[in-house]
Amino acid sequence: MMKLYKLPIKKINPPIHFESRDRTNKMSYRYYPCLSTHTIVLFHGLVSSSIYLTSLAHRIAERNIAQVIVPDMRGHGEDHRELSWAKPYSALQDFEEMMIQFKSRTAVEKLSMLGHSFGTRWMLKLLETENLKMESLYLVAPCIFDQQISPDWLRLNGTEYKVNWPDGLRTAQERVEYPVSYIDYFKIEKEKLNVVLNRNSVHTIEAGQDEILSPLGIESKTSLMIESASHMGLVIEPSSINLLCDVIEKNTLA
Repeated sequence: MMKLYKLPIKKINPPIHFESRDRTNKMSYRYYPCLSTHTIVLFHGLVSSSIYLTSLAHRIAERNIAQVIVPDMRGHGEDHRELSWAKPYSALQDFEEMMIQFKSRTAVEKLSMLGHSFGTRWMLKLLETENLKMESLYLVAPCIFDQQISPDWLRLNGTEYKVNWPDGLRTAQERVEYPVSYIDYFKIEKEKLNVVLNRNSVHTIEAGQDEILSPLGIESKTSLMIESASHMGLVIEPSSINLLCDVIEKNTLA
């Protein structure tokens, strides 16, 4: 059973809404500013949205490690578009639209990415599509391969996947059903994954008490196992967040 966590309401920055340049899509992200022009994009996982990464985003910015932006994945949180990725480059287009809008508001000199859970697949999909190279990549409780996932967590039911999200965590804002095509869009071939990982400075942080995933088991520049952390606690509990921030800060200042 997943643990119930409370988010720090006062630290949740409001979503910034914007339209794509052709005005066909309305999108959103949350911004956590600081004095640094190093920018970290946080990618949330399935079910929830940018909101649950609030504590981590706030702490990174509070420590002046980097300014942080957390987009809402298509069809999640403040983004009310259909769960559809019709073209191979759709995810990259969404990301580029956000960065164009964001760079019109503030300076961005260096760019890093952090993906939590399924958000790691979202992050890697962007890098796979365009051969992009980031300052650093942080894979936090990374959900990359289907065989990692507990069969009690994500189940295929006909033409859709259903997420076994505990009733005690439900707020009526989560998304617990996904078309097969949506999940399949983010499948990653091992050869392409290796190309992305070899091209970037990669750091993996995993939870010793993860209820959802088995360990990833890939080599990276930094490999940290936080033994006391759960899957969500890794990015919500203060003790885990501080350890995660230590890794980011050390690598950012190196």
